[in-house]
Amino acid sequence: MLKLPKSISILGTKYDILVQSRDSDEIQGAWGKAFLSKGKIYLAADQSPAESLSTLIHETVEVINYKLALNFDEETIRRLEASLFAVLADNGYLKV
Repeated sequence: MLKLPKSISILGTKYDILVQSRDSDEIQGAWGKAFLSKGKIYLAADQSPAESLSTLIHETVEVINYKLALNFDEETIRRLEASLFAVLADNGYLKV
């Protein structure tokens, strides 16, 4: 069974992983949202474990995109998210 971490380190900064309702002030209808200034990544509560991990990967790529000024558009971030998830799943790193 897939278990999300309570926090992760992205490029040397710790981010707490918090699960919230999609209608919360933090998420505002999204599946997830990263707050760099607060050191928090929020994930929507109404996702399967696999969807939550995919969203966490997406938000991680968003943070990297911002911190490294890569200027990826949202479609590129989505493609990277799906590709990274597939690599992890296909190579046995995920038990989803």
